[in-house]
Amino acid sequence: MKRVRSIPRPFEILDSFQVEQSQSISEISRSIGIPESTAFEILSTLEDLGVLAKDGASGLHQPGNRLIDLGNRVRIRYLLNRVAAPHLKALKDEFDEKVYLTVRDCDQVYCVDDMEHEEGVRCIHAPLRNSGGRVIGAISLSGFAQRVSGEGEIAEKVVGAAREISRVLDCNP
Repeated sequence: MKRVRSIPRPFEILDSFQVEQSQSISEISRSIGIPESTAFEILSTLEDLGVLAKDGASGLHQPGNRLIDLGNRVRIRYLLNRVAAPHLKALKDEFDEKVYLTVRDCDQVYCVDDMEHEEGVRCIHAPLRNSGGRVIGAISLSGFAQRVSGEGEIAEKVVGAAREISRVLDCNP
């Protein structure tokens, strides 16, 4: 398999940063063993992308907001998968239907996909919210419309599981 040789360098630069540490171009180039001109080009690109930020007064580089945002997204996805798994398994075991975890734009208490995408299949979605009320994902249960009602016990259980997942996520900063 052919690999892009230039990709590892930016990661080596990012790995060179320690917690609460800013670095100069010369410190970075020395720590990973590349010429300052190469470090400058890579740092400039990472700054343009928001992955690194340069302090105007000191000229030192530090991790940027985009890197923090990416890390938070990975953390949320990891927590969603870890926290949601037992709740999804419980819904699957109790109702013997398919269950899903998704990241979607769903802002209701719950919604019913009543055979809109597939004839004879109904899907109940419930949003997962962060502490600010922002939707960060959703869980859903789908099955044959004859067995999955848009009201009653199944909808209540899906909504309850979504609320519990949201609550637990809020306790895992």
